[in-house]
Amino acid sequence: MVLNLKPHEYVERLSENKHIMMLYDNEMYAKEVELVFVRKGLENGEHCIYIMHDGWRPVRDEWDSMGIDVDEEVKRGMLHIVGPGNHGELSGGWPDLGVLPSLGHGKVRVVGRWIPDIETVHGISSELGIERKVGEQFRGINGSVMCTYPASKICSKGRSNWTLQIINEHDVVIFVTGPGEGRVHEIG
Repeated sequence: MVLNLKPHEYVERLSENKHIMMLYDNEMYAKEVELVFVRKGLENGEHCIYIMHDGWRPVRDEWDSMGIDVDEEVKRGMLHIVGPGNHGELSGGWPDLGVLPSLGHGKVRVVGRWIPDIETVHGISSELGIERKVGEQFRGINGSVMCTYPASKICSKGRSNWTLQIINEHDVVIFVTGPGEGRVHEIG
C-alpha cells in the first residue's frame, strides 16, 4: 500500500516498530531522511545506532549543524556509532540484534547497512543473508531498523532480482528520489 507521505514525513511520524528499507538515488536527501530518523528517535528517548562505512566527520558535522549534539548524545549513551573512525563499537557481534536489549528497556532505532560492498554478487548475497537474519530477530526488539541502499550500487548482475528479494525482507520501503521527493510503501 502506498502511503501519502514524503519519506521525511514518514520517519518523523514513525511510532510503530518497523523494519524499513530506504532505497535512494539522491544520497544528500537520503542523509537528511536518516538525520530525521535519528533526531526523532533521540527526541523520543530512544537509543539510536548509526552504522557507517565511510568517514564519520562529515556526517557528524552535518548532524551538529542540524541540531543533534553528537558529543552530548554519545556521552549520555543514547547515540551509538558503529564503523571506522567512530566513538566505539557495540559489543555482541553485528548483526546480532540480541545485543539491543542490553542498551536498556527503551526503544531503539538502527540506521545503516551492514555490508559496505553491495556491488558484487558476493557482497549483495551476504547483505541479503543479513537482512534475513535481521528479519528473524526483528520481532524480538523494541524499535525500528532502517536499512539504507543506494539504488545504483546494488549489484548490476540481477539488480532487479536482488532489489526485490531485499524489499521482501522489510515491512516498509521508502524510495528517495530527490529533495522532498519520494514514496513510502507498506509491504504485505
